[in-house]
Amino acid sequence: MKKRFLIMLIIIISVLVLTLVGCSNTSSPSQEQIPPSPEPTALKYDPDRLNYPLEAHRLQIVFQDGYELTDQSILKTEQIGFLSDPQDCNKPYLIDYIYHFYQSYYEVRFIQQNKQQIITALEEWSKLDVVKELLPIGVQILVDDFAPSDVPPNDYYYYAQWGLSSTNGINVERAWQYTTESSNTIKIGVFENNIDVNHSDLDAYSGNLMANTNLNNAHHGTHVAGIIGAIANNTGGIAGIAQVEIYLLNGIDFENSLTWATNNGIKIINASFHFTYSNGLIAESNPNHITAIQTFEQNGGIIIAAAGNSGVNTDVSPQYPAGYSNSTLFPNIHNVISVGAYDYYNAKCTFSNYGANSVQIYAPGDSIISTFPTSLCTSGVCESEPGYGYHIGDGYHLMSGTSMAAPFVTGVAALLLSQNPTMSVAELKVAILGCANTTTWNINNTNYNIKKLNAATSVGHIANNAHAYSYSHTSSQHTPLVLHAVLHTQKHTI
Repeated sequence: MKKRFLIMLIIIISVLVLTLVGCSNTSSPSQEQIPPSPEPTALKYDPDRLNYPLEAHRLQIVFQDGYELTDQSILKTEQIGFLSDPQDCNKPYLIDYIYHFYQSYYEVRFIQQNKQQIITALEEWSKLDVVKELLPIGVQILVDDFAPSDVPPNDYYYYAQWGLSSTNGINVERAWQYTTESSNTIKIGVFENNIDVNHSDLDAYSGNLMANTNLNNAHHGTHVAGIIGAIANNTGGIAGIAQVEIYLLNGIDFENSLTWATNNGIKIINASFHFTYSNGLIAESNPNHITAIQTFEQNGGIIIAAAGNSGVNTDVSPQYPAGYSNSTLFPNIHNVISVGAYDYYNAKCTFSNYGANSVQIYAPGDSIISTFPTSLCTSGVCESEPGYGYHIGDGYHLMSGTSMAAPFVTGVAALLLSQNPTMSVAELKVAILGCANTTTWNINNTNYNIKKLNAATSVGHIANNAHAYSYSHTSSQHTPLVLHAVLHTQKHTI
């Protein structure tokens, strides 16, 4: 009996053990066969953008800060490939090329118009950890005088125009792509001694000062004019920031020049000079000038002035007309912007004046290539004077100075006005100064919060306001008896 009981107990225990083992063995496969559901990929684009008409051949990618797209193959998927890669020829969506705008911003262009390829790219590239944001491009963002195939333009010296680049310049190509086709003719006034109005790369005219055929004093004005508005996409020379008409104004007859500008439809004036007395000393402010500037503002006019090349703090040692931008000294003047200069390495040019209140923005001003009187080059005298700069080719020179920085701002102002001719002075200043890049410079052991011109964000600002759909982005007074205009140019040094 006891023996039978032991046998039964062994059998029961064996069954229990086998049951437990069986349960254990059957549970493991079930866990392997039903893996946990993957987390959905976070969208890196705004789905609402797909409800708008798209330019269905291009898409902007914003990578994580500091990331450089050195390996373009990461953008390949089962459906997306590269036109240049024979292995991708059977894929439905082929990338033509990738354009690097600035920092971590890139634009991808496909060979055909196809909205589905944009949707596919948005979905696939959202899975990449290195991608921060994807931006479809709306049809409202077009190119003005530059078709997509013409950006960058085909001008011979264009790639020597570092001041226009996205790397360390004002990112003008991006600004061009924000502009829409316009029939507006923008006229720009420049205070200069002379301009080579017959230069093949300029659309320039006499204003209230007649251009002289003796071009020995036309180097400065011709160079300034080219930065603003050299004719683009003509295969030769350089590309100006805006396609405009340039008019020569008389700086000595300052008040009447502002009146002439107003009467002739000029709302933007470049002033790359400062006033001095006949003995060469810096002139003080002039009440007649103040009145004329205020009247010019009432008529919608703005003056972009070079800060000067003395390397001084103009809060303490002002120079005019740039000094009229100091709202602490002149609270009733709102239409003057003073421009300092920075170099290729994004540092303040040593010659550039500065001032927390008297210099509002900085732009490229060192070794700037632009137009130059061609006849001075062909006659062999184009390097005979220190102010002539450095010869690059017939009709083109490198020059440095805040005189070169100011026309960068003037050119961007012209782009803005071409998009909206009714823009007020206040709106122009918001677009130029409010959308500038900010940084800190240590100058003479003092930190200054400064602004650097950014054409892309300035023009993009009004593009956003104009369209519901576009990219996302953020003393004493004395009247001089005799005035001399001193041009703000530095001798170029290599």
